Amino acid sequence: MLGEAQALLTQLGALEDGRITEHGRALARLPLHPRLGGHMLTVAGKGAAGGLAALLAERDPPLPFAAPPVDLSLRLEALNGPRRFAERRPWQANRGVIERVRAEAKRLARMVNGDTALSPAQMAALAYPDRVGLRRPPGDDPRYVLSGGKGGAVLDPEDTLAATRLIVVTDTDGNPREAKIRQAVAITEAELREVHGDQIRWEDRCHWSKRDRRVIARRQEVFGAVVLDDRIWKDAPGGEAVARAMLDGVRDLGGLRPPSGAAKRFLARVALVDGMPDMSDAALMDSLEDWLLPHLGRVKSAEDWKRFDILNALRGGVLDWNQMSRLDAEAPPAHFTTPMQRKVPIDYGGEHPLDRGAPAGDVRRGQTPESRAHTPPAHHASEPPRPETGADHDGPAGGVLGQFLCGCAQGHARTLPETSLAGRPAGGRSDLRAKPRKGGR
Repeated sequence: MLGEAQALLTQLGALEDGRITEHGRALARLPLHPRLGGHMLTVAGKGAAGGLAALLAERDPPLPFAAPPVDLSLRLEALNGPRRFAERRPWQANRGVIERVRAEAKRLARMVNGDTALSPAQMAALAYPDRVGLRRPPGDDPRYVLSGGKGGAVLDPEDTLAATRLIVVTDTDGNPREAKIRQAVAITEAELREVHGDQIRWEDRCHWSKRDRRVIARRQEVFGAVVLDDRIWKDAPGGEAVARAMLDGVRDLGGLRPPSGAAKRFLARVALVDGMPDMSDAALMDSLEDWLLPHLGRVKSAEDWKRFDILNALRGGVLDWNQMSRLDAEAPPAHFTTPMQRKVPIDYGGEHPLDRGAPAGDVRRGQTPESRAHTPPAHHASEPPRPETGADHDGPAGGVLGQFLCGCAQGHARTLPETSLAGRPAGGRSDLRAKPRKGGR
């Protein structure tokens, strides 16, 4: 409650950076709620300002709320000319209340001396800056979004203000979720800009559209929670707003996609080192803002998400520099180099995963203590070395060499069979990759 009161006083100009202003000291000298005293210090027509302040402060309304429309201008009309009001309007005004309000208005008018001419709607907007209402799109009942952003307000569909775009709500039934409006006044956008122009600003807003399956970026002119102008921002650059909207999209699209081959191999290597962060799907989903958010600035749609590789986000967002250094030092190698000088990635999460307790340093050197005596035979000098036939040279290491590495890591002595890198493939041509000799020899 204290925070809400401070926010209201700041909006009324009574506080600035938590300290009372000169305007706030002047408000404190008036025998009125700060809402009602603000416009009295500004308005030149003291009688009009005092009359509105006294009317809004009156507990017993001059007109019963259940009978006439909620329009505040009707109450002011009854206050300014009760006899003429009785002749022109079908509602009966309470003469006793009117006389009491008029007497209070005269007393208040002697206390101030403003210098600005404002309409009753503008004076109401100064008193209730958090209750400027914008009508929602047409529906069954006229509902209004209030500038304060808390809850909404609804009018009777038969009320004379039901079709009004902008209103200032001065009294409700107090329902915190959706209050029923008991008193309000119509205000034009020009009038609102004149009194609250310094609080109207343009904002860039992004949200995830489930229907379009993409981030929708908009440029909106807003007064609090009220959107006065709304435009599609087609060429919105990537940034934190887009990234945060895309996080909602990631959750809406079912969470993390299956990782790419490179990302899967990275996760498998991380799992082999003790003390590394949890990289399970559940843990990663719980911490999306920490590791994925900085990398989503240019991802704006479901199609972009399909093409997105999370590897860089995992490397730079989940592991810090020290952890990456540990991974490079303690984990088994990420690839091996073939005799043809081609780097082939190794998949430790495949059919023969490495034991977590395997000596990673020995695996990196290609042997374990038990397998040092079982080194592969040397290549014949007359034949060029070649990789194992049947291995996928563009994918993760597999076949005999992959089994050999796994066996080393699990502590089993294992040697390459005849079909390994040591010799020619069984049943194959010995000159398959040899350069023909000159002179037919």
